[in-house]
Parts: sequence; C-alpha cells; structure tokens
Amino acid sequence: MDEHLHATIQTIQALVISLIVVLMPVFFLPVTADFYTVNKQALLLVGVSILTVLWVIETLVTNKIAIHKTRFTLPLSLFLIATIASAYLSSQNRMENWITPLGAGSILLLTFFYFFVSQQSKRAREIISYALLISGGLLAFVVFQQFVGVSSNLTKAAYLQSPSWTPTGATFSTFIYFLGLLIFAIPTTYMAIKANKTATIVVFSVAVILMLLGLGITTYQLFFAGAPLFLPLQSGWYIAVETLKDRLLFGYGPAHFLSAFTLHRPLALNATPFWNLRFVVSSNLYFHFWTTLGLFGLVSFLIFVAQSFLQLRTRVVEQLKFAVPLVVALVTSIFFPPAFLLLFLIYLFAGLASGHEEQHELSAEKLPVKLATVLPLLILGYALFITSRVYSSEVAFRKSITAAQNNKASETYQGHQEAIKLAPWNDKYRLSYAQINLVLAKAIAQKGNLTDQDRTTLTQLVQQSIQEAKNAVILNGNRVTNWENLANIYKQIMNVAQQADQWSVASYAQAIALDPFNPLLRIELGGIFYVRNNFPEAIKHFEMAVWLKPDLANARYNLANAYRQNKEYNKAAVELENTLKLVTANSNDQKKVQAELDEVKKLVTTPGTNPPTQEIPSENLTTPETDSPEVNPPLDLPESAAPPATESANLTPSPSPVPSVSPEASP
Repeated sequence: MDEHLHATIQTIQALVISLIVVLMPVFFLPVTADFYTVNKQALLLVGVSILTVLWVIETLVTNKIAIHKTRFTLPLSLFLIATIASAYLSSQNRMENWITPLGAGSILLLTFFYFFVSQQSKRAREIISYALLISGGLLAFVVFQQFVGVSSNLTKAAYLQSPSWTPTGATFSTFIYFLGLLIFAIPTTYMAIKANKTATIVVFSVAVILMLLGLGITTYQLFFAGAPLFLPLQSGWYIAVETLKDRLLFGYGPAHFLSAFTLHRPLALNATPFWNLRFVVSSNLYFHFWTTLGLFGLVSFLIFVAQSFLQLRTRVVEQLKFAVPLVVALVTSIFFPPAFLLLFLIYLFAGLASGHEEQHELSAEKLPVKLATVLPLLILGYALFITSRVYSSEVAFRKSITAAQNNKASETYQGHQEAIKLAPWNDKYRLSYAQINLVLAKAIAQKGNLTDQDRTTLTQLVQQSIQEAKNAVILNGNRVTNWENLANIYKQIMNVAQQADQWSVASYAQAIALDPFNPLLRIELGGIFYVRNNFPEAIKHFEMAVWLKPDLANARYNLANAYRQNKEYNKAAVELENTLKLVTANSNDQKKVQAELDEVKKLVTTPGTNPPTQEIPSENLTTPETDSPEVNPPLDLPESAAPPATESANLTPSPSPVPSVSPEASP
C-alpha cells in the first residue's frame, strides 16, 4: 500500500513539476501591471502548493516523513535563512522584501521547489527532462514567430509590436535559458541517438533545432541589434564594496538595490551613457546578492556555487548531465543581471543534479507526523493569502492604468484606491495616486476665478496628493524616487499653497542626500531658487551640477542664465561658450545659445539692463520655470502637509572616482 501510494504521488508530483517547467518561460498575463514576473511567481506558488499538499497526503497516510539529503541542502538552506534575515533586518518595508521578484518569498518558493525536485526518482527526472526540452522548444517557437512579425500582424497589442519581445520579460533571460537548456539537450539527444530511441530522437532533435534558432535570434538581439542597458561591472563592484561600510552582514534588503545604487554609485558613471539611469538590479547575480543580502547572503550562495562545481566530479551520468548546465548557468550569471527566471533555472538544475547522499526517515514514534505537516501548510497558506492580495492589487492597478490611457478619470481614481487598499505597503501605488490627485488639483486651479467649493475641493486634492507622496516616503524613506516625487509635488503647487517652495527645497535636499551624484536633482533644486530670484543660491546648485557632469549642456546653460540674472556677465559668457560646444551643430539649441551669447557679450562691454533675449525655440535646453497655476489668495495648508522630519541633509557628495570629462569631450 505504502509503495503503491508513494509511486502514485511521485508520478503526480513529476507531472506537476513538468507542467511548471513547460509553462514557466512562456507564461505571462497582460492583466497585471507587470505582465511577466508577478505571473511567473504566482505560477510557481500554485505549483509548489499542489506539491506540498501531495507531500502532506503521503506523509499522513504512511505516518512517516522521508527526506533525501543532498550536497545542496545545507547551502540552499543557509541562503534562504540569509535572505529572510536580510528581509527583516535591513530595511523598513519588510513586505516589499518578500514580494519582490528576487525577494525572500521567491527564494522560499524556489527552495521548496528544489526540495521536491531533488526527491524525485530516476524515472521522474526523465519526465522532467522531456518537459525541459518542450519548454525550450516552445519558447524558441514564440521567439521565432515574434522575430519574423507573426504576432504583430495578428494583433494590435502594443507589447507585441516589437520583434524583440519575449514572454520571459527580458532578452538576456531568454538567452541564458536557451544556453542552459542546450548544454543539457545536445548531449542528451546524442545519448538518445546511441540508444536508438526513435521517438525520443525526433522530439529532442526538433527541440534542439528550435532552441539553436532561438539562441541565434536572441544573440543577435542582445549583442548586435542594440547595446543592452546593464549596469557596468565596475560600477556594480564599486557599489558592492561600498556596502561593506554600512551594511556588512545583511545588505540593503532584497528589494532595495536601488537605494544602494543611488547612494553609492561612482561619480565616474556620469561620464557614461548610463549617467541618467537608475538601476534596480546590479551588474550580475553575485554583486546583487552581495549588495542586497550582505556577506551572509553572498557567502552562503558561494558555498552553493562551490558545491555545484564539486558535483561535476560525479560519475553518475544522470546527475552529471544536469550538473554541467547548472555550472554554465552560474558562470553565465557573472556577465548578466539577475532575473527570476534565471534563479528558477538554477534551482531546477540543482534539484535534478542532486544525488541522494543520505535518506532520513522520521516515523510517528520519533516525531508527531501530523504536527510536522502543519508548518509547511501554514507557510504556504499565508503565502497564498498574501499573494492573492498582491495579485489582485496588480490587476486593479493595471485596470487603473488602462482607464487613465482612455481618459476615464473615475475608473482611474477608483482603481488606485482599490490597489492601495489591497497592498498598502506598495509605494508604487502611492506615487501614482499622488500624481492623479495632483493632476485633478491643477485642473481646478487653472479654472481662474475659484468658488468657495472649488477652493475646498482644491485643498482636499492637494492635501491628498501630498499625503500619498508622504506615505510613499514613510514606506520607503531611503528610496530617492519617493523624495523626488514629494519635492516635485511641492514644486508644482508653489503658486497654489503657502510654504510649498520651502517644503520642496527640503524634500529635494533629502533626495540629493540619497542620490548625491545626480546632476539633475541639483538642477531641479537650483531651479526653485532661480524662479524665486535667489540667483546666488541657484548658482551654487547649478555649479555643483556642472561639477558632477561637465558635459551636461543643460547644466551649463542654466548656470549661464543664473550668472546673467546675477549680472556676472563674464561668467555667463564663458558658460554659454561651453554650452555651444556641447549642443548639436546647426540645431535650434545652437542658434538659441549663440544669440544669447551675442547679447551677453554686449553686456560685458556695456553693462546695463538685460535686453530681451531673442526668442528661438529650443530642442533640449530648458530654463528653470514652474508650471504651477496661480491661486489668489494661496491655500493655507496645515503643518501636517510639511515633509516628514529627517536629519539635516548634507548636500556635499563624498569622494568618489572622478570622471575626466571636458566640455569638448562630448559634443
């Protein structure tokens, strides 16, 4: 009875695992804000839940727990503990650390998944092998038809119009998936040919041919069709090393690489094409774990990597054919950013490559078996509850985005409210909701003569916008985008509400403290002083923007205008000449700067009142201005509308590698 039940459940488990493997690379649903990873996480959770229920049924019927210990059991368990510890100890928004694609929730599910795969028999692993090849062939077919334009001709869906679209969510994930599967598939196909298994040869050969085609397409798209936007390895290394100074053991938290990036990115990055990008993952898997999980996470994962290399010494062919692609995936991870699908592939190959070194059986006499089954059920039950809320919130947010695109204000507003109610910990929803309220407030403010009811409604919308922006800051106070959003809201109501300009300055100062090498923040802060005619203070911030990125034309142009308004005409002329070297030749920007330079040169020789500047439309150059509508008298907001209290921000960046860039270096 026990043996028959065990065999039946093993077969069902193998089929469930195989279904997960087949669907994982191609599964996506355009009903959530994130089409890809959220749905893949949900798929894994459903699959792991079914596997757990099957395991519990077998345990209760047989009244014993059988666990196969492998060489990967200890390091992957340590890595799970490190991830959970980082999620709880490293940042204030613990829930986000669980639900993020590379967070504690994903690692927990992948560890469960590894456990179930590693317990499978030789026959079950053969079934999963077939599933792997089918998944690769299916993904390759999708990539090929997308590349030749089949989908774009069949549907008008915006996301299917690009020939580089992939259901994995990222071209590099598709590339690594094909590479790992081919390393396994080619020798497996060769073994089938030697064994003269006709049906197997046909299936495997078709899958290999399709995957080779898919690998060729993704290689072209990744390396030749356009440079991928990855954080340079040197920058990823620098940020990881800097993490040792303030977050040694547990890092910044699984969801908070962005905070580490903005705080520690090297100044030299401003001399690259990536200067204005903010990265949410590091250069590669190892630097990412080092930065987000600290030394505890990195060391535990490196132990797993070492064990993976040791597994190459095995003489068991069934294990070796999975150990090789596992090592290839781990080595490839040095050169590409981390992704959920990459981790899934690593854990899957680890489970399939595992040998059963020891088998531990716990009977009812040694342990209350029913009690032992409660813990995994409780964990997965809670995970299902949280995931249902997360998924529902993503669906609601997606609906609100669609409604906004179709100018349906009421549905947009309600969708945001529903998303926030379901996932109050998600600062992304708060940011968007704050902007929705701001748009509605500005629409009322621009009406002109406001009635008492208009002023009441305007006050409510402004306060709601500020409050949601502050909520985002409270949820993630170390995330620069939250402070930047709050500062921008204050800036856009400078002519609507009293003290808004002061609050904007305070918020930008905090944003700069979190992203000290960002020249755009300096320009924004300087712009507030500029429109308030505080030109000496504006000059300080524009000068810092120029120091941070000497080849940024708009920084020099704003500095020139501030000098001019402050009657420092010689300096204004110098900066306008520098700006001329940076703008595109024969562009409107060049004509505009040249005209202003000619006027400033006249003022150098004949000081006097600023003559009117010749109006020439610009292309990329902008001067400080506020699009805040005028409201008289301005709203008197309560003190609760002020930004959250923080320590005084230091606006002087710490030393870092300095780029050697002159204005002439980047035309």
